[in-house]
Amino acid sequence: MKYAYWLAANCYLDPVKMHQLVQMAGSARALYDMPKSFYDQIPNWSPQDTGALLESRKTWDLEGKWEKLHQCGIHMITIDQKSYPKKLREIAVPPYALFYYGMLPEENRLTIAVVGARKCSEYGRRVAMELGGAAARAGVQVISGMALGIDGAAHSGAMAEQGITYGVLGCGVDICYPRQNYTMYEYMKQNGGILSEYAPGTSPLPLFFPRRNRIISALCDVVVVVEAREKSGSLITADFALEQGKDIYALPGRITDPLNVGCNRLIAQGAGIICSVGDFFREIGVHQGMGVKKGVSVKVPLEKDAARVYSVLDLQPRNIEYLIEKTGFEVDRLCDILIGLENVSMIKEVFKNHYIKLSDL
Repeated sequence: MKYAYWLAANCYLDPVKMHQLVQMAGSARALYDMPKSFYDQIPNWSPQDTGALLESRKTWDLEGKWEKLHQCGIHMITIDQKSYPKKLREIAVPPYALFYYGMLPEENRLTIAVVGARKCSEYGRRVAMELGGAAARAGVQVISGMALGIDGAAHSGAMAEQGITYGVLGCGVDICYPRQNYTMYEYMKQNGGILSEYAPGTSPLPLFFPRRNRIISALCDVVVVVEAREKSGSLITADFALEQGKDIYALPGRITDPLNVGCNRLIAQGAGIICSVGDFFREIGVHQGMGVKKGVSVKVPLEKDAARVYSVLDLQPRNIEYLIEKTGFEVDRLCDILIGLENVSMIKEVFKNHYIKLSDL
């Protein structure tokens, strides 16, 4: 596993190349000791690839890196292990390795993915939260990309009902991206999981996010798209879902609204229609209200700065100026914290720039 970690940490290698290398060498351990001449025999393999991999062997601390991974509480699993998710193993290009906090999704438990626009409407946000909440009440796992907008709203809905939810990242699992979702990130580490095929420390680069969408669609049974523009990452997830034989549903919207173009086209192409949250769950054979223990208190850990802002809020609406005065934060930092707290339904903006506390820690 130490050698598999070394290989997986070479994020410039796509999964196809990783599988190819291991297959030709026999194992990650054998690959680590291969001479330069071995790489010259690999089809479609560049001298730059060879140089980068050989250089990584010089700088990678096998023992130290492996020990640090465990000290951080991060789990790692590779495709040659029995506990590797079956749903992932069956797709065209499965990740060579998965890193995760918490746990992996239960294989025999229904899972829905709720994805959509980052810059969503309030209507879309509300529907996504209702979908996440209804899923949690029915004991259904919710998976998404932990992004702002629809993804975060679906996670928040599941959290509000003390449900199990999973975030798949386009960076290392040790990086909370976006930072505004820190509270959500910490909740999922305890009540679900944070997953990525990228090794810890890998920065969130744009090219990583389309690739991670195939993991979201693979790990679910049904994909729900809530608001998507004509060209969006959500439609990439839907395309992967089609290739993987998954059911796809979409929320219809006004034909004049750019946020609804992607969903309306999915429906025109045969996707199921979300007429209501209740109808959707009945259609996929789920009885709401089952599978969740009520009366269980779930404590949501807050980052130090978020806890500071939260502590000065109460049931009386407080404006931005008041919060800046009480916390001493700059307006940009304060707004990031407020968005994060609102995403996990701990505060609410009751009118423009005025916030109240919704729940107690």
